[in-house]
Amino acid sequence: MFKARVLSESGYGLPATILLIIVFTLLGAVGLALARQEKQTQVRTTSREAAFYAAETGLARGLEKWSRPDGLYPPGTKWLLDEGTLNGGSSYRVEATMLDDRSIHVLYDVRAEGKTRDGTTQEVGLLVATGWLENPYRAALHVADTASLRGTADVTGLDYVPPSWNGPHCSATDDDVPGVISADTSLFELKGSATADGAPGVTEDADTTGMFSFGDISFEELAAMADINIPAGMIVGDDEAIGPTYNVDGSCDTSDPLNWGDPKNVGQPCSNWFPIIYAEGNMNLEGNYDGQGLLLVNGDLEAKGGFEFFGPVMVRGKLKGAGNFKFHGGVRAHRADLAVGTSQIYYSNCVLQRTLSHTAASRPRPLVNRPWYHNR
Repeated sequence: MFKARVLSESGYGLPATILLIIVFTLLGAVGLALARQEKQTQVRTTSREAAFYAAETGLARGLEKWSRPDGLYPPGTKWLLDEGTLNGGSSYRVEATMLDDRSIHVLYDVRAEGKTRDGTTQEVGLLVATGWLENPYRAALHVADTASLRGTADVTGLDYVPPSWNGPHCSATDDDVPGVISADTSLFELKGSATADGAPGVTEDADTTGMFSFGDISFEELAAMADINIPAGMIVGDDEAIGPTYNVDGSCDTSDPLNWGDPKNVGQPCSNWFPIIYAEGNMNLEGNYDGQGLLLVNGDLEAKGGFEFFGPVMVRGKLKGAGNFKFHGGVRAHRADLAVGTSQIYYSNCVLQRTLSHTAASRPRPLVNRPWYHNR
């Protein structure tokens, strides 16, 4: 009896052992599966982080190497800013899309995709607007040497909006600035019925450092970016008219050196064309024409007739005015002599901002209030 009971109990040993082996085998398999899954998760996480880092790097490099298509282009235009491969094999590609250029600053969507060698991708994006160059214009007219206002010349630093720009692009004025800043007011002359208005009308600033630059961008660097080059001694507006010209399809012909935009007809194809215009030496502006952009003169500039220009003007030599010319924005010149007729220089913060924001020299800046940044 006792012997039979022992035999009966010993019969449970083998099944129990097999069951334990199965349990431990299952536990081992589950452990291996969990370890494999954890490793895969870590690999995916590492790949996503590497792709995200590549995308962020691409975005930074794309903004640093900012470029844009030549001439004018419609909203929705997309172009490549930069692409490359990083150490470790990850790569990036960053593109910009123009969204809107109806306001003072042009709006862009900049997106960068990062990709690892195993095909993992991440994307980041940033909403930016073209920031105007550092604006050196602190007066309607700023001179480094002698300046003379005679006749009925009118120079005012009281900020205003040109009638044709009121509403669509400029809705309010900004702070007033001096009418004239002179490096030495003893070299400034005001005679006849000429006026210099502003806050104040005339003031002195002996520091002329960087007078012909826009922050860290020099006159020469801007000249190298010129859309239009004017030979030395050219009389603009004498034989050929300055004004907007169009391609066969009705778009603005930005290849025409006589096309200086369309400042008085907002909404027309050339109203957003703000060329950098570089005169290689002395230049004359004549006739009842108008233009807009950034005007750089590497010599003397003589303006007469009813010529109107909208945008910042830099004259390394002498600005000589005769007739009824008008400059809207601001002028910097080594010397100035506004003697005959009603020479007019009107400070306009909006004209300066919009012009500089639309030139080829403009640079993007993230929006202050509503930038967005995402990844997937």
